[in-house]
Amino acid sequence: MVQRARSIEVRVPRWISIIPDVTKKFFIHTFCDASKDAYTSVSYLVQETDDTNVHFLASRSRIAPLKGATIPRLELLAALMGARLTKFIVDALGWTTVNVFIGAILQLFLCG
Repeated sequence: MVQRARSIEVRVPRWISIIPDVTKKFFIHTFCDASKDAYTSVSYLVQETDDTNVHFLASRSRIAPLKGATIPRLELLAALMGARLTKFIVDALGWTTVNVFIGAILQLFLCG
């Protein structure tokens, strides 16, 4: 399995082609998650033409506070970071209309 993983070639292009005549729909998908040690967000551009193409756009991560925070609080911080990351991307691209999906798995526990 390790040998097969070594043979996989990963490319991260620095340029994404969005051709209005060919592109039917495009979406920004942002996913957020947290653990006791860190929280993170990652954004992808999903471009629907005759087939579907997915492009990595950006990611952010932070180390959890040392004084300790609950997992639900860290999940909310990850969701906030994801929303800010998505706004930054939309502003940088200069888009006025875009379909956005922000996915966050919020683990909320009732105590007591």
